[in-house]
Amino acid sequence: MIDDESGLFYFINAEHPWAILYRDGIADFLERDLELRKLGTEKIDDQVRVKTFQMKLGDSIILGSDGRDDILTSVDKNGEMMINHDESQILRHIERASGQLPGTYKSLRKAGELIDDLSLLKITYHKRGSYHEDVDSFAGLELLLSRAESFIEDENYAAAERNLIKAYRLSPMNIMVVRTVTDFYFKTRQYSKASRFAERQLALDASNDKLIYRASVACYRAGRYHSAIDLGERMKLRDPGHQGNLYNLARTYFAIGNVQRSRKILRLLIEIDPENEKALKLAEKFEVTD
Repeated sequence: MIDDESGLFYFINAEHPWAILYRDGIADFLERDLELRKLGTEKIDDQVRVKTFQMKLGDSIILGSDGRDDILTSVDKNGEMMINHDESQILRHIERASGQLPGTYKSLRKAGELIDDLSLLKITYHKRGSYHEDVDSFAGLELLLSRAESFIEDENYAAAERNLIKAYRLSPMNIMVVRTVTDFYFKTRQYSKASRFAERQLALDASNDKLIYRASVACYRAGRYHSAIDLGERMKLRDPGHQGNLYNLARTYFAIGNVQRSRKILRLLIEIDPENEKALKLAEKFEVTD
């Protein structure tokens, strides 16, 4: 799945051929490690982990079936078939074809006989629009952020907030500005506002796993439990073993009264880290460790 606004590519690999990135005339695999068995495989305890990759303008993702590698290159004098075993050969075929699928298919056919079904899929990222700041806006931002920093040092938080909000209104798509405002609200423990700006920052930087976790924590502290859970579950898909996220999910489910789900997540956390003090303290509330 690809977010057509940000270009963020979400994917899993369940024993499929590796996804390929074609960028600036070069083809390479996005991944080289298997983390999940085929979907439907019995007695497999692997947790689904959703990976992400931030595409740039003009990038292409190319996916293909096993047939892209299963090529009969020749038959020796004894009648034994010589089949390609080099999975990286597909990269060269894509480069020869300048990333075009018809040319890639022709290149594969020239290399030998296709002995399995072949399917190829290509997705290219073309952003609909872009955001630019003029020089005057940038200079104004620098001044506002500098003033805000000085006010924070003097603990004049009301004045700091006024300057930060002016900076945000001047440049609402500037991730540095949004991050600075978010940091300010965390620092001053204004978690309702912190959670809102963390979500805005996440919209600008959707591939940032740490930010998903941070936004989830902010939502919990702001009492926005369902938003905290949505974000926490997204983080869990990307990093199932993130201990801080598991703890935050467990306490949030507990806060809304979903004790069963809270128990399940807390057990997972304690399996990962049996000495996690926060987890054990929370477990005491409903004797999860029994």
